[in-house]
Amino acid sequence: MKQHYNEIVCWMEIFGLCNRIRMLISYQALAELWQVPLYLCWESDPACPEHISNLYQTSSLNLIDKKKAEQLLLEQRKDRLVVFLRAEVSCNVPTRPDRVYRHFAKDIISFREFFKLYLKYLHLLEPLPYLKEKIESFADTFNVQETIGIHVRLSDNVLSGFRKVYGKRPPTISLYQEKMDEYIKEDDAVRFFLACDNVDSEKQMIERYSKRIVIFEKKYDTQQVLKKHCRQTSVQDALVDLYLLAKTREIIFDPASSFGEMATWIGGIHGYPVCIIGPFPPILSKFLCRIVKKIGSACEYFSNILKKRISKNS
Repeated sequence: MKQHYNEIVCWMEIFGLCNRIRMLISYQALAELWQVPLYLCWESDPACPEHISNLYQTSSLNLIDKKKAEQLLLEQRKDRLVVFLRAEVSCNVPTRPDRVYRHFAKDIISFREFFKLYLKYLHLLEPLPYLKEKIESFADTFNVQETIGIHVRLSDNVLSGFRKVYGKRPPTISLYQEKMDEYIKEDDAVRFFLACDNVDSEKQMIERYSKRIVIFEKKYDTQQVLKKHCRQTSVQDALVDLYLLAKTREIIFDPASSFGEMATWIGGIHGYPVCIIGPFPPILSKFLCRIVKKIGSACEYFSNILKKRISKNS
């Protein structure tokens, strides 16, 4: 068992929305397990140029500014765990739930129980009322619950991020389209909800699939595509896309991005990494798809349990 700390400080200055949220709720789960307070310092950067308070309801979070975070770090207390997402400092601790569990909690709780805590805090995060209204209104108007979710990420940091993780190029539009064509062969009436951060990719999908495609209208900053680590859309629009994606029947997503993964956890639905389905031989693809489906089933099971508990308590 790792050293027990009396408080946790999460200090975030880099990376996109879902990487930050994944880290935050991982340590919220750990803080509950240890029964200690958690303090959050959330600074904007080009990948996430919005403060969490402009996205989510934050009354339950202990927010601190950068000055306070620096002060806590300088105190160098051995009973305080400070975890970083900062450009000038290497990420000093795990940021994913499975790695946080292995590093800090594997001797005191099962991963199944730890992941329940992780999902609990994910579902306790609520978008601001006006964003929530956009999500619900769009979902009802376009019957998003009956669509297949497609997440295409081809803008901010995609090449460097994918190569770092997988040592190859990211999935191309054609890979997504191959999978979408399979759905059409099975069901001629199938429709797709497209969550996309790239205006050219969006146009290609509309040209090919026309009325089958449902898209939440976003404002694109096309100048940003020339800048490394920058978004083409606002973080608010990305958040709406995320929660709409979570309402679909199942999701095809880019495995190098935490966005699609996070949507599966929020919605408790099946998700399939598109590059696993695409490049491998058919036999291996089927085997890997079975594994992914089992992960999706586990996600759906835990998510439904937590939703019932939360609704009972409220």
